[in-house]
Amino acid sequence: MKIYKIELENYRQYNGEHTIELSTDDAKNINIILGENKTGKTNLMNAINWCLYGKEPSLEKTKIELQQCIANEKELAEQEQVLVRVDVWIGDEKPEYRFGRTMRIVGTPKDFKEQEKSGRPPQHGN
Repeated sequence: MKIYKIELENYRQYNGEHTIELSTDDAKNINIILGENKTGKTNLMNAINWCLYGKEPSLEKTKIELQQCIANEKELAEQEQVLVRVDVWIGDEKPEYRFGRTMRIVGTPKDFKEQEKSGRPPQHGN
């Protein structure tokens, strides 16, 4: 199974909707995520973990008072309610399954509550 694409919406520093399509060519079977510090490389991996497992393992050792909201803080400060969504498309020869997780977050970046969590079962198709 290969990851074909990742769709992010208001997840951490990914403000708005973003689609990241990965190379799945058998001859060129590696993807490199490159960027400056604090641009979202680790959070892209955290998004995949959160989508598939409902956890962010790299943050589990962080003290609870230092953990941040998974919503985009700028959007949450402006709207006081944000839908966070991550979808991961996987398959063998084409994107056959979509795994997704959403969460509505209300409040402010410093005082927020998680509501309406949903992990969608895998869905077939593009």
